[in-house]
Amino acid sequence: MKNLAKTLPILSTFLLIGCALPRPISKLTTEHHTESKWVLGRQFVSKTHDGIAVTLAYYKNEGDQLLFDAMVENKSGTALTVTPSWVSILSLNSNGDTTQIINAIDPESVILDYDKAASRQEAHIANQSLSNLIYSTTDLVATVSDKSNPNLTTEELNRRNTDRALWYNQRQADYDRSEAYLESIKNTRVYWEEIPIRKTTLGTNEFIDGKLFFPRDENASTYIVEFQFPERPTKFHFRFKHELVKAF
Repeated sequence: MKNLAKTLPILSTFLLIGCALPRPISKLTTEHHTESKWVLGRQFVSKTHDGIAVTLAYYKNEGDQLLFDAMVENKSGTALTVTPSWVSILSLNSNGDTTQIINAIDPESVILDYDKAASRQEAHIANQSLSNLIYSTTDLVATVSDKSNPNLTTEELNRRNTDRALWYNQRQADYDRSEAYLESIKNTRVYWEEIPIRKTTLGTNEFIDGKLFFPRDENASTYIVEFQFPERPTKFHFRFKHELVKAF
């Protein structure tokens, strides 16, 4: 009883410290009201200059990332290259000072990371498969040996068979989890192939649309998303007021 009395306060403290709290949600409101248009509850801002049209809307935050929907149209007479590495987000504090400038997440580097993770996981699964094959072979030999051993009682034989079955089921469960993890890697890779804006050369009257991903700065009071096109002197700036909304 004394040990229990000592353990409960420690356990309670651990639960309080280890309790995961919901992260606040980022609410972004555009400051370009005269250039915006509402579509199904979302505010899209469009700007056009030098034959380039850029449309941007805040989507949501996913954990530590901010997601935007963007579209770039080339209305000029020459080709235009678009890539997320030329789009950046500026974090401003309450005094209007820039605290950090970060480029949009490059889908190509993310895809490469998933390719490397998939390669490692495939090798891990191959090793698991080989290990399971070796185990199955040795298990079969041991089973035959046990059955032919007159010194083993029925109870001992049943116990060994049960232990082998449990061990095999555990190995199979580990193998199944490894395959499920590989499948999740491949599915996430497809997401990064299809959802973000990726580096593309646009011909005249062509466009590209997709999502842009930025790291989130919870301390920012204002965000400025800046589009650059090194082939042109044009820059586009989109200002958003940032507000953190508690989840409870």
